[in-house]
Amino acid sequence: MTDLRAILFDDPAQQEGEDRAADELTRAAERLARAGGIPRQQGSLTEQICRAVLDKVSEELNFDVTDVLIDAWKLRSALLKAAHETYEGPERRQEVVLRTYAIPWNREMDVDVSVNGVHLPKLTLDLSVKMQVTSLAVVVEYGRLTKVDGGYGKVTAVLKVKDPEPPPDCPPIAKREYPFDARYELPIGAGIPLIDGA
Repeated sequence: MTDLRAILFDDPAQQEGEDRAADELTRAAERLARAGGIPRQQGSLTEQICRAVLDKVSEELNFDVTDVLIDAWKLRSALLKAAHETYEGPERRQEVVLRTYAIPWNREMDVDVSVNGVHLPKLTLDLSVKMQVTSLAVVVEYGRLTKVDGGYGKVTAVLKVKDPEPPPDCPPIAKREYPFDARYELPIGAGIPLIDGA
């Protein structure tokens, strides 16, 4: 399973391990400073503040993209309908095919940090995630998702400064597309409950 932090800040073109994430965070910190969300300080303090902001943000991004997908299915989908029918009705097993499924998801994050006695005014960041999944074939039994065949697509994640408003030509702090394969990303185990009580 892949979390949003890894999608935004781990660059597979760089070296392995923590150095890879640290390098991408450094580049994101430079973009954050250019966005005007961080007041310019003497020496390397601006970079330290940017790194502190991104370290805090990356902690909040430590959740799986599949959680976004599953939560969307629980709100409204053919899978939710199948979950109710297999849980409450006489038919206990259904196969469901979704040709295409697109999910937009946004989250605003307010960040307050202090570095070396310098307190940064509140900074608001906007995280936008779009998931596109095609050719998803699943089995729903007794209100649970129990098998996945297919389900390919991509996740596009964009992190940008919202307030204070950055210059119009300013690039996002981080932007990444990530290939998605539901067969490997979804934690099936004993089945994923799609409704309460399943």
